[in-house]
Amino acid sequence: MSDRFALDDAAAAALFGIRNAPIENMGALYGDQLKRSNVVSNGTEDHVKARLQIPGGAAALRALFHNHPPTRFNIERERFSPDDKTTANRLRVPSYISVGDAVMRYDPATKQTEEVLAQFPIDEWRAQIMRTILNRAPDDPRGALR
Repeated sequence: MSDRFALDDAAAAALFGIRNAPIENMGALYGDQLKRSNVVSNGTEDHVKARLQIPGGAAALRALFHNHPPTRFNIERERFSPDDKTTANRLRVPSYISVGDAVMRYDPATKQTEEVLAQFPIDEWRAQIMRTILNRAPDDPRGALR
């Protein structure tokens, strides 16, 4: 699998749980195994700004991700802001946003924005089902059985 597709899949999985959150949240992917940083928010609908904790520092940073809440106008929701692009360009890593169920990528190397066709994040979906429908921890040994 190419590096870009691995990043796309990891970003889609990271964004799955926050894709329709009413406030903007952000995080980062880092390291060779594309681990997730802490997800942060400043409690507003737009322009989240915060410091992310990334083991290994900036050298380990692979990508940024954040959601655009459903309260934004559709045309605005689907676009990367100038701040989003400036940050990705400065850090030289792709930036991903969730727009409802869609995931968009801005690549600072090509200056292109496009929709990501990522693999369905089944582990994230299962964890959400466990939490929201069964009111259980995602690692509950009973699984999805009642």
